Amino acid sequence: MTTDNRRANTKKAIQNAMVTLLKTKSFDDITTTKLAKEAGISRSSFYTHYKDKFELIDSCQQTLFNQIEYIFEKHVGDKEAAFLEIFEFLKREQLNRRYIRWLKLYLVRVPVEV
Repeated sequence: MTTDNRRANTKKAIQNAMVTLLKTKSFDDITTTKLAKEAGISRSSFYTHYKDKFELIDSCQQTLFNQIEYIFEKHVGDKEAAFLEIFEFLKREQLNRRYIRWLKLYLVRVPVEV
């Protein structure tokens, strides 16, 4: 396995750990220690990829927005197909309601850079 694959797999494990923990805990109750344990990695491995849990969420948010933007661009003029694919994407990525609700709250609190 190449270094790039291991790096991508570790990042995916950390992101999945965040989604899993958000099913039962509030964002404020999630620590990097809990994330690392859930992902099956060391804390130092977590910090190799992310500065803190806020950077992790920012990365997840950016990935989510990029994918949604790509879907809308792919289905220009066909909103129904776009929304159907977005719902399938969200289901496939197992993004639960708590995670999406937290992202909405987070976006309200974080100033948008122009």
